[in-house]
Amino acid sequence: MRRVVLPLLLALAACRQAPPPVETVVFHYEKSVEGVVRESTFKELPLRAVLGEGRLLAGLEESLRALKPGEERSFALPPEKAYGPRDPKLVETMAVADFGAMADQLVPGARILGMRDGQAQKAVVEKVENGRVTLDFNQPDAGKTVTFRLRLVSREPGAHQDP
Repeated sequence: MRRVVLPLLLALAACRQAPPPVETVVFHYEKSVEGVVRESTFKELPLRAVLGEGRLLAGLEESLRALKPGEERSFALPPEKAYGPRDPKLVETMAVADFGAMADQLVPGARILGMRDGQAQKAVVEKVENGRVTLDFNQPDAGKTVTFRLRLVSREPGAHQDP
């Protein structure tokens, strides 16, 4: 009996861990943070995305898979399922002089392209004082609950269909 059960359990576990099917969907979305709409396609052309490639937030992809064409859904993702927690290690202070001619663009709230670990990365200027600038390299919505509104327009031909 044991010899039969263990392979069966392993086979069931493997089935449960199989990745979801890859499919292309066309959809509208709206992203809000703290009640403020940050992005929306509802008055523009919809987006096209391939599900299963890992390019979308997991909660967003899961919701798109659950929708049928024409359906709309709103949901909130906590920070750990959206853009993650804010990481204090991604906030750095450096000399304003290091920015050369670009130094006059360093004002609080400005979004700039900065160098971090030898690579260009987006940052937000937090403060400028005493010849020093503090840059935040966190994703702007890290540490925040993000609300999405989705409307599925269509699934591409040959895409996953519900049984």
